[in-house]
Amino acid sequence: MTTESVKMSCLCCGTDCGTFREPHRATAWSATGNYGSTLYDPMTGSCSLQVYICDTCLKEREDRVISINTEQPRPVHTLRRGILSPEDDWGDLGILGPEDTEPAIGG
Repeated sequence: MTTESVKMSCLCCGTDCGTFREPHRATAWSATGNYGSTLYDPMTGSCSLQVYICDTCLKEREDRVISINTEQPRPVHTLRRGILSPEDDWGDLGILGPEDTEPAIGG
């Protein structure tokens, strides 16, 4: 089986999201592991997980998403709840800073 023929479904609702190489109305998310995970953190860097989330589910759960402006110098990034593109005005949209104490995503 080639990667071009692997069908992918939405992690949230199961909707057809196209194929591994050509997602349709969906975003692809990859993780090589995560320090906070007790389920997946392979520590070798030789494998990763990839999931797809359809546009509908991403929009419906926008309150659980944080957009990150990575153009700022580290270690400070501007965070904003919701889906935000680089073209949007980050200054007027309820930016979260280091002093903010918002509940965890989905909390």
